Order: sequence, then structure tokens, then C-alpha cells
Amino acid sequence: MTKHRIKIDYNLLSPVEIYQLILAGKIKRFPHRFWSEPDATENAIEILRFLFESILEWSHEDIKRCYDKKLFSEYKLQGLLKYIFNDRLFQALNSVYPNQFKEWELKSTPKNFWNEETAIQATKWLIEEKLRWTGSDLKEKIDVKIFTNYGLTGMLKAIYHYCIWQAINAAYPNQFKEWELKNTPYNFWNETTAIQATKWLIEEKLKWTKEDIKEKLSQKVFIDNGLSGMLQTLYNSSPWQAINTAYPNQCQFKVWELKRVPNNFWNEITGIQATRWLIEEKLKWTDSEIKKYLQKQTFYDYGLYRMFAIIYRGNPYKAINAAYPGRFQKSDFILLRKGPKKIPKPQLDNLPTPASKVKNI
Repeated sequence: MTKHRIKIDYNLLSPVEIYQLILAGKIKRFPHRFWSEPDATENAIEILRFLFESILEWSHEDIKRCYDKKLFSEYKLQGLLKYIFNDRLFQALNSVYPNQFKEWELKSTPKNFWNEETAIQATKWLIEEKLRWTGSDLKEKIDVKIFTNYGLTGMLKAIYHYCIWQAINAAYPNQFKEWELKNTPYNFWNETTAIQATKWLIEEKLKWTKEDIKEKLSQKVFIDNGLSGMLQTLYNSSPWQAINTAYPNQCQFKVWELKRVPNNFWNEITGIQATRWLIEEKLKWTDSEIKKYLQKQTFYDYGLYRMFAIIYRGNPYKAINAAYPGRFQKSDFILLRKGPKKIPKPQLDNLPTPASKVKNI
């Protein structure tokens, strides 16, 4: 008995009905020139939508996780992908669901996809569309794990060598400093970057004057502004060292001029340095003025109370004798014999100008 081939009039069938015949094994392939017809692209879109929604019943998340080139081979659509979409997976998907997916959301991105432009697009998409972060959110939360969670590890590696700040700075030029982010790059801190960060803190972030620095500077200021690692790594946690390094010829603060001195700072050497600074630089007293005006209040008025109490037990003569050994006798000091008396203030031109900005000092 001869088996007769059934002739099918494809003109009476929809693209999906023809595709169902192929999946059922009733025909081997799509009709001749099916993918070169004027409406071939529309037919391809209709068939792909049927595959995703009726056969696979995939959600958008399923598509992101499972969509790949192997799918077209398994479901007999190699010709569709090749002739209609030139083997470009994302173009095929985007034709079915326009602007609903990004290339980097899929299981794999095309070869050589990542470049500066696509990396910037992906970074902005991550921050603005997926996370909807403010600038503050970005500073506090961004890390490698965020990029990994949204399928951007390959981009971060290929374009930015895992440097998060480079990715952020490319997308938002000059809007963030490296030290403002959650983690600074490995081996980032050195003298140059520390000076940049300190000047940024004082001049841009805090907008402090020289007097503000003296009155307010502390470790907490650096910690609150994300610079604790820099302060510890480069300056042994000393705010004074950071300031004097950043402004070597402008501020030249003494440690004791700041509101807080480092723990264990005061000893015989620093006590002598501070006493000589007080007498010679701030007061500019002659020997006769020292004898005439020196008293406890002299040290209190210039922020040397702790030094005076710790090193010299509140004894002015001990402080002067340590700074200038054998130069004075205890009996030389008038106020120490007669009791406290109001002493003259130094000339105004010896004092810092409160209104002057740090960067103009």
C-alpha cells in the first residue's frame, strides 16, 4: 500500500499553526522562502511570543535566567534566529518585548558587548532604574555585591577591573570622590590622595576657616566623613598631622592649638615645646615681661591647661624652668609672689585672622 503525502495549503494557516505542525513532527521545516517573505519579521515575532508564553509559559525572570541560543535549536527555530535576526539573541527578544529587557540582564551578553558606552548605560540603569538610589544611598551602599546581584560582574571586571569608583565616575563624572564610597580601592591611600581628601574635607565639604579648624577638628570629623581609614593608615589617627601635611606652608598649626590633642601626646619634650611657643611666638615676652606677668592663667588662656596640669602639676615656675633651665629664679616672678593679676593681651597682629579661609592662609 502506497503512503500518500498530504498536501498542505500554507496560505490557509497562521505562522503559529505552521510552527505547531513542525513541533508535532507533521512537517520537517518551515515552507520554502518562509523567512524571506515581506511579513517574515512579523511572523517571527508571533512565533516567538507563542513559544515564550504558550509553550514555555516563561515569566520575565524565567527569560532572564534561561534564554540562550540553545533554545532556538531545541525548538527548531535556528532559521528564524539566523535569517531574521542575524543570530543576535537580544534583537530577537527585544522584537517581541521592546525595551523590556537589557542585554546585561540575560543569561549571557554578546561577545565583545562591553565597552565604555555600554558600561555607562548599565551602571546608570543599575543606580537609577533598578535601585532608584539617591547620591547618599550610593555612597553608603555601593559595593561589588550590588553589581553581582544584577548580573554586572562581567562588566565591572572587563571595563573597570573591579574598581567600583571608576564605574561610578564614568557614569557620573566628578560627582563623587573615591573616599565617599563604602569602600575605597585597594592601596588607594598615599600622601597625594590623603592631601586631596583632607583639602576636600576642609574646603569643599565643611567650608571651614582656620579658626574653625582649631575649634572643631577631631578624629570624629574624619570618621563622620568616611576618612577614618585614611587618617589611621597615613597619619596614625592624628588629625593634626593630616592638616599640617595638607597645608604645610599655610596653616602650620601646633598640635596644642587644636581642640583635642592625641592621647599620650604630652610629655617633657612636648611640654617644653608648647611653653616656648607660648612665650616666644604667641606672647613674644621679654625676660622682664615673663617675670612680671607669668601666672597659671597664662597657660589657661592659650589652651595649655592639660599640658600645664599633667606635666607641671599646675606650677608656672616648673614650666618656665623646664623650657629655660637656670634662666630664672622662682623669686623673680612677681605674680607668683603677690597672687593673680590681670595681664595684658598680646597685640592683635600676633593672632590669626578668624575670617581668613584655609586655602587663602
